[in-house]
Amino acid sequence: MRWLKRILAGLLLLVLLLGLALWLTMRASLAQLDGDRPVTGIAAPTELQRDARGYVTVTAGTRLDVARALGFVHAQERFFQMDLMRRNAAGELSALVGAKALPLDKARRLHRFRHRAEAGVAALPADERGLLDAYVAGVNAGLSSLGARPPEYLLLRQSPRPWAAADTLLVAYGMYLDLQGSQGRDDVATGLLHDSVPSDWYAFLTQHSADWQAALDDSRMAPVPLPAGPLPDVLRAAKVACSDCRLRDSRDIGSNNFAVAAAHGVGGRALLADDMHLGLRVPGTWFKVRMKWK
Repeated sequence: MRWLKRILAGLLLLVLLLGLALWLTMRASLAQLDGDRPVTGIAAPTELQRDARGYVTVTAGTRLDVARALGFVHAQERFFQMDLMRRNAAGELSALVGAKALPLDKARRLHRFRHRAEAGVAALPADERGLLDAYVAGVNAGLSSLGARPPEYLLLRQSPRPWAAADTLLVAYGMYLDLQGSQGRDDVATGLLHDSVPSDWYAFLTQHSADWQAALDDSRMAPVPLPAGPLPDVLRAAKVACSDCRLRDSRDIGSNNFAVAAAHGVGGRALLADDMHLGLRVPGTWFKVRMKWK
């Protein structure tokens, strides 16, 4: 009985030690919220302040220092999310999470976003490239300053790959996958329509005019009149033969935008709002930051 108690006590101690090690590792992976941190390349003292909600304000002497500090805080708080976004756009998720992501990677590779991002970086003007390079340096400084790699990498038994300039453009390209269909079926269907009906019917069916037009320059797109000729036979046939054809992307994607003039707003203030119809994810898509420089 005495040996059993000793074994149980030893097992309990082992569990406690493992729990403590896990807690310390998780804590070490958190962003630094207080104190000072030297970052290579910062030209003048730069401050990161967080309000009660965790929103960040970056105050620096130059725009380059702001970019570097922004990259630092992004990496400290959101690097795994950033990694997923660049890999999703480039078709490189399977290298991180395994073979189950291969079908998605294959679909993403059709867009050649990695190639496009690298070409975009090479074509940037010198001043914009300087800002991007400062941001990239800040990201890698923030990542290397963590006391431990983000916990997701521990679960995956992986190490985070440093950030590159093209990765930032990949994140922007990745928004394409949220904001419109990624399968191209809408474009294929439009092309088939163009090749199958008279030009007046094509113009009528693909017109972009709307009753709620309100362009900033007061211009308007005139509605396309109904064609005088009969409905093309191909459309009659398609209504029956293609009742379930997959000629469209799997879901409707788009954004709503709303504006109220100051004359109609409460307190004489204008109102501007939008709903981008982005998918829900944790953490959220956006990271609110206020940037100030002289």
